[in-house]
Amino acid sequence: MRDVALLARVSVKTVSNVVNDQPHVHAATRERVQRAITELGYRPNLSARGLRSGRTGVIGLAVPELRQNYFAELADAVINAAEKRGLSVIIGQAGADREHETAIIANGLRQTDGLLFSPNAWGPRTGACSTTSTTHS
Repeated sequence: MRDVALLARVSVKTVSNVVNDQPHVHAATRERVQRAITELGYRPNLSARGLRSGRTGVIGLAVPELRQNYFAELADAVINAAEKRGLSVIIGQAGADREHETAIIANGLRQTDGLLFSPNAWGPRTGACSTTSTTHS
């Protein structure tokens, strides 16, 4: 961002405003910053953005087996819906192993904004799955 700011002769904050599509940037300044971004091949650091916002822009999908048509079609539908909302999807295949499913829940909720989970090994005899989740609008 600093290199873009130097080339465009603006502040780093102005570059940030352009990158985040803030409306209060003068058109000529926005154009100058965008030219500098293109010339330098600048790409925003999504990890830094995630740390700052508390969001990753990624949701998880855990299914028993992608070879089954139902789960393959489910994954396709989730990916399409997520992309329309500017999100990416990480897919995990849990099989029928309860320990693997439990690990996916523990790790998936830490690394994503949310987790869609279709358990195979959890059931009435094994106990309910209890997690805490946060939804973002």
